[in-house]
Amino acid sequence: MSRRERVTTGALALAAVAFVAWVRLLPLALQAVPENVKGQLRYHADDGRDYTCLGDYDSYAWLSDARTYLRTGATCEKGTDGKCHDGYSNAPVGRRTMYNHSAHFTAIVAVQRILTWFDAGFPLPASSFLVQAIVGALGVLPAFCLGRRLAGNLAGVAAAVVIGANPVFLERSLGSDNDVWNVILPLWMFAAAGAALAATGWRRAMYVLAAALAAGLHLATWRGWFFTYMVLLAGLAAYVLLVAAQALLDRRRAAAAYALRLRTALIVSGMFYLATGAAAWMNGSLKGYLRAPGIVAEFMVREAPESSARGAPTRYWPDVFVTVGELRGTNLSSVADGLGGRAYFALGCLGLLLLALPRSDWKRWQLAIFIGGSCLYGYLALMSDVGRLVLIAMLAMPLGLALGLHVVTADDASDRGAGVIVIAWFLSALFQAHSGLRFVMLLVPPFGIAFGVLLGRLQQWLRDAAARLVPASARVAGGVAFIALAGTLVLPVQRGYAVASNYVPRINAAWWEALRRIRDETSSSAIVTTWWDYGYWVKFVAERRGSADGGSLMTHIPHWIARAFLAPTEREAIGLLRMLDCGSDATPDDEGDAGAYGRLLAAGVDEVTAHGVILQLASMDRSAAQQYLAKRGIESAASARILAASHCSPPPAYLVLSSELIDQPAWRHLGSWDVERAYIATHARDLPLPAAVADLMQRFGHSRADATRLYLQATALQSEAAVRNFIGPATGYVDPNWKPCRAPSEAGDVICPVDVPLDRGTTVLDEFRYHIDAPANGRLLLHRTDSGSASHRIDSVPASIVIAGADHLDEVSPASATDARLGVLLDLVNQRVLIGPPYLLRSTFTHLVYLDGRYAQFFEKFDERIGYKGERVVTWKINWPDP
Repeated sequence: MSRRERVTTGALALAAVAFVAWVRLLPLALQAVPENVKGQLRYHADDGRDYTCLGDYDSYAWLSDARTYLRTGATCEKGTDGKCHDGYSNAPVGRRTMYNHSAHFTAIVAVQRILTWFDAGFPLPASSFLVQAIVGALGVLPAFCLGRRLAGNLAGVAAAVVIGANPVFLERSLGSDNDVWNVILPLWMFAAAGAALAATGWRRAMYVLAAALAAGLHLATWRGWFFTYMVLLAGLAAYVLLVAAQALLDRRRAAAAYALRLRTALIVSGMFYLATGAAAWMNGSLKGYLRAPGIVAEFMVREAPESSARGAPTRYWPDVFVTVGELRGTNLSSVADGLGGRAYFALGCLGLLLLALPRSDWKRWQLAIFIGGSCLYGYLALMSDVGRLVLIAMLAMPLGLALGLHVVTADDASDRGAGVIVIAWFLSALFQAHSGLRFVMLLVPPFGIAFGVLLGRLQQWLRDAAARLVPASARVAGGVAFIALAGTLVLPVQRGYAVASNYVPRINAAWWEALRRIRDETSSSAIVTTWWDYGYWVKFVAERRGSADGGSLMTHIPHWIARAFLAPTEREAIGLLRMLDCGSDATPDDEGDAGAYGRLLAAGVDEVTAHGVILQLASMDRSAAQQYLAKRGIESAASARILAASHCSPPPAYLVLSSELIDQPAWRHLGSWDVERAYIATHARDLPLPAAVADLMQRFGHSRADATRLYLQATALQSEAAVRNFIGPATGYVDPNWKPCRAPSEAGDVICPVDVPLDRGTTVLDEFRYHIDAPANGRLLLHRTDSGSASHRIDSVPASIVIAGADHLDEVSPASATDARLGVLLDLVNQRVLIGPPYLLRSTFTHLVYLDGRYAQFFEKFDERIGYKGERVVTWKINWPDP
């Protein structure tokens, strides 16, 4: 490489680094937010300046770990078992921690220490934000080097830009969660491995050690590290087999060259395996390292759209992960959209095919493969969605044919090893990308490399063609082709810029100040309950123990919190919250044994019955609960242990609710989850009708008619979505806003206009009408439009009318109800109505959020604030009743 080429290469790499760093710093400006409200998304730091809030939820978990380390020199508390525990999560029992040596929090600590040398009050969240920008920018270097190795400078620039500006990658990492490492570390790993396959001597060893170091850091940073690690091993194994096959089929020609390449591939593979094992051992994760080959098979099929188990109840409990949007299954359209659209996806696939073909001097059969592959990939870009196995098979056919003929014809290429591992990476990541939107991010690096290879090879072909026609014009033609082909990067750049410039933090000043007040004005022993999304905010900002956070999703805790939100009585809600604050329910974690549910199981109660017992205990005082357990035949010693976890004298407690929850179906689904129905849907419906009915009558006390009806409903379910809706409906408010009523007429009739469409617009709920002296006899008026133009008026009796007076709440359930889906909350004090399903209107959540806790005995308003876009954040102090 000449000096001019080195300068050009360095300048291009630095330009790509600067671009990615600039994009990642854009969220600080809050460009999408009007100037007069930007203050709602900033916080006041100890150095006297205002800073933009850190963006997402999970990033605050890393902030807490970093702060703990800066304060104490350790990331966790040591439990009696010698393992690290986090006493601020899953309060009061805590949780074992797994990322005690994470590169992410280590980087946050390092940046914070450096910056506080210059500014002692520099805030930790600002340091954390800089970490994602620094790491994201450093990821440009391996992307550029790997792309350049495979197809020249243009490929390097394209790979760096396409990866660095990818919207999915930016959305997942701009908030400063650890996702940035899940792209950058694999890039370093594969770039170093690709370089090792082409290097000799000490350089080869250094590259292998660099790849192993990246794998070791990834192991400490993300528990899914083994995916890219195993893919790289698989790619190296494929290359070993490829070279071995060439050596066997062509013993006479270049035998020494084949032996050298085979030895190199084996050395690189063996060194990488052993060096990564050493890194795992030093991190205390040797057992997980040795189990990685077995784990990866399960990881590749988990959450697959084709799997009948996806979203099914975990035994009789809900699968919380189904409610997490980023973990819902995807298809070809959503995967392609995450990469820039179907056209860009097809171009990336073409670049992948070029990795299986020589750089130049194609034979006819190679040209035929490329043309056929282009047609096939173009067809994929136009066709409707296909299953992932069919998709990958279609992608792999031209690749397998090209590589197979490469073996037979003994084509040589110095970058073949790097190409093979990128192909393995792309196909494996595409397979996993169908398991959820968050996994699309794993496909971004190999896609960016493949897309860059396409542009780089096209530039090389155009330059070579110009050189054959006019030798003196090769350099000019190459430059012109570079600029022209680089124009295809405009769209990825625009998409990345749009995501970064429009990024708005999820936390705002209302949350920040509400949690700061909890920190400053409450006991250090207090426990704060909120929906799990906000749990890490509580941990960092309020510096208080929290009932749930993002690490609680595998436990029963989110179900019980949601159940408390939906509790029809304040007494039940308080009882469930007390149960959580006494012993939680961290089942199936080891800490689950400390909860009332775990202790019921230990007493011999089955899991379905135990759930019902918890609900019964929640509404009882300790004396009644003790008698209830005795009647169920539970021995006094076991009863005492259960009551200690359900009816203790809990520490001070606070409940924080956000109006943002109104539009979120996840908590409604989890809270309305009926374990009895889960038993019916997962067990009883597989029995013959007589046996199932007898079982339901004996187990749950249902009448024969009800048992038969539930059985027939369950056997009619045709999909997992239908099963989930049968067990835990997530129906929300018909309209989340109060509807004002008009003044009473002279006759005393009151009309409350609603005007909300139902049933996909075929029916319109016009109004609720009642007489001022008999609100319990109110009626809903609707009109339905047929496929033609005819409109039919409907007089409907709601399933429930909840009447909110000045000092008490009454509910009427008319026997003549005509629509079980619709209920009415009538606020007589403010003359307004709220329409929704009865279970939601009678809930504690509606009482606290919509009626402002008007009748609350045990909830006392502690704080209320209005945040960005009108989000209402209310903190309730829980005044515990006597146990």
